[in-house]
Amino acid sequence: MKTSAVASVVLYTVLAHAGARNELEPYTGGCEANTRPICAQSSKMALSDPSLGNVTAGNPTRCELDADYWIEQTDKVLNRIDALYNGTTKMESKNNGAGNCPDGSSTSSYQYQLRIGSTGKIAGTNLTRSLYDNNPFYMYLTWFYPALNENTANANTTGDVYMVSSQSWFEYGQQWNLSSTKSGDGFDIAGSLTTHKYSDIQGLWYRIGECASSFSSWDYKTDFLILDCNVMSMTMKGHISPDKAEIVITAVVYGRPGNPTLTWTFNGNSIPGPKLLTTEANPITDGKLNVTGSTGAAGTASGMGASAGSWAVAGLAMLASFVLL
Repeated sequence: MKTSAVASVVLYTVLAHAGARNELEPYTGGCEANTRPICAQSSKMALSDPSLGNVTAGNPTRCELDADYWIEQTDKVLNRIDALYNGTTKMESKNNGAGNCPDGSSTSSYQYQLRIGSTGKIAGTNLTRSLYDNNPFYMYLTWFYPALNENTANANTTGDVYMVSSQSWFEYGQQWNLSSTKSGDGFDIAGSLTTHKYSDIQGLWYRIGECASSFSSWDYKTDFLILDCNVMSMTMKGHISPDKAEIVITAVVYGRPGNPTLTWTFNGNSIPGPKLLTTEANPITDGKLNVTGSTGAAGTASGMGASAGSWAVAGLAMLASFVLL
């Protein structure tokens, strides 16, 4: 097939599938719905809370049977031009009522990394997160290991969090609603977890005295984090600049005595590679490729982390084949 023909097919697909899919819009494609257990027994869903509305955990991953399957690789390719910040995270807990979750605070024993990217058009390609993400920017926060501090790991109060605003391999790809406002040397940002669909890379765990739990998207057969199932709310606010970032994530845990409020504060510095720009109304990067794949961390808590080498070349080759003339 000639390049121009490929471009025509791709352009048609873009026009036919622009923007994030509404959560209440039923999926009618050819992929399996991947229906999973919705909530733990302690959830509002299990208690038939009428405030839930239409909640379902089914979220099909893009497959060869759907015309938008080519979008699936977007994150893997574009995360090579995202701005990266390495730093540390401190958790604080506050009991909102009677229960065994006392107040406490602890700095995580893990290294953390924040990723900030664009959702707009990328020069030279039609790959853009706007195909499934209506937010003004993209963000992903996770921890890395090993970096264990034995004293911290054995502390009475400890916990970690990870989140991503959207994912290209799910049909319902946008999990968070984000906003940004120019301020000082960068942007004030805010957001909240809004989806009731299953999604990878949304999770938290904590140990506060005798109160402990884990909500992880990795093992959906037992626990996974989803709004109104095991958190009443999950919000984010912060400030990002070309050199530094501070992010605060707050989750009100449901179904635990006192419904504790957990707050994680990330502070990080930018590392060599793509840089955040402040020339536009919303966060973008300079588009320079991170050719080494280096993140400055030893390992990642999920499959989304940058990895060295081979797929970067394949991704760039795919970009070249989809250039719109």
